[in-house]
Amino acid sequence: MAKPKKKRITSIANKKTAALMLKKQLKNKLLVYVTGSQSSNCDIYTRTGKLFKVSRTTAIALDTLRFKWHVTLWVACKPLTGDKYISQSICNTSVEYTRNQLSVITGKAFDELKASQNRNHVVSYGWVASIEGTDLTDAELNNLITQHNGWEGLYND
Repeated sequence: MAKPKKKRITSIANKKTAALMLKKQLKNKLLVYVTGSQSSNCDIYTRTGKLFKVSRTTAIALDTLRFKWHVTLWVACKPLTGDKYISQSICNTSVEYTRNQLSVITGKAFDELKASQNRNHVVSYGWVASIEGTDLTDAELNNLITQHNGWEGLYND
């Protein structure tokens, strides 16, 4: 006798339930994406900068379920004087998106933010997203960039 196939989340009720469960699991968690660093991954961190491991099911759910996101776009800069600084911009989505769509929808805002910086100072850039809509302090953002090796790479395009 053949094993029954696993059911996908297909009904609207099941998707809403899964989204609520995911929101609860990701409370006080932040998705961090850094471009131009040694690791160009999207990882999940706590607000204190501790890496948060998620199950494969949770990772798949983030790629399939849609949320309204609060996204902090940032550019890490380090001039030759060595005084590093971060320029940031807030982007709230009015439409629901999956995690994979965040880089696409923030593209124009990123281009504007990067263009406002001295391109010789740009070390890396990325975003920090939350489904809760919480703002980050400068210290929290710097800590997350440091934890994700955002000050290590040199990125100029």
